[in-house]
This record gives sequence, C-alpha cells and structure tokens, in this order.
Amino acid sequence: MNALNALIGDPAGRRRYPLPVVILASGLPMFMVALDNLVVSTALRTMAVDLGATTTQLQWFLTSSPG
Repeated sequence: MNALNALIGDPAGRRRYPLPVVILASGLPMFMVALDNLVVSTALRTMAVDLGATTTQLQWFLTSSPG
C-alpha cells in the first residue's frame, strides 16, 4: 500500500463520493439538456413562421441543439 492509498483510507485506491453528489453531478447536465430540447421544440412553430423555415431546416434546428 502506497502513501496515497493510506491517506485516502481505501486499500484498493478507489475514491468514494457521497451519493447526493453523484446524483447532482449526473442529473444537472441531463436536466439542462432536457430543458434546452423543450425550449427548442416549443419554439419550432414560431421559427417556422417568422423565418419561413422548411421542415428540413427545422430538423436542422433540432439536431444542432446540444440534446
């Protein structure tokens, strides 16, 4: 066992993170992507009317969003 493992306290050298931190670290980005997809899909009709976009162009709007 090296000195770093002795400091951490885990003989296998693994770090242990609290469950709420793991859930927050994975859940927050997923929530932001879902929120972005909701905003873009809600605005599709307005973009189609205001920009005169075709269906193909609207599909580009959806696929270019981070979700």
